[in-house]
Amino acid sequence: AKETRYCAVCNDYASGYHYGVWSCEGCKAFFKRSIQGHNDYICPATNQCTIDKNRRKSCQACRLRKCYDVGMIKGGIRKDRRGGRMLKYKRQRDDEERRNEMGPSGDMRGSNLWPSPLVIKHTKKNSLAL
Repeated sequence: AKETRYCAVCNDYASGYHYGVWSCEGCKAFFKRSIQGHNDYICPATNQCTIDKNRRKSCQACRLRKCYDVGMIKGGIRKDRRGGRMLKYKRQRDDEERRNEMGPSGDMRGSNLWPSPLVIKHTKKNSLAL
């Protein structure tokens, strides 16, 4: 039998172990946005708001404080989920494609002088002249 886990922050059903604690998707995403955006939330009341499934959206300051109180940590992102490796791979591939577009003298080959159809479509949508 699979054990039901609950979010350490709001007591909703936990979707997994995120940032060092069992948490739901909502609190996981909220914590992620908060640590990435360096948000300075201010409680309009007395910094003692109840954070549960129904009231977790009512006070961001108290929700973030509770995230830290229950043990959520910034460094709790798994290395294989960070996406850094994929970005590095994509950047490397883009550099190789750019090198392949260069002619023997280092100038761009003629076939790549015009924007791709995607770019043309995009610029027409924004009604910019080419």
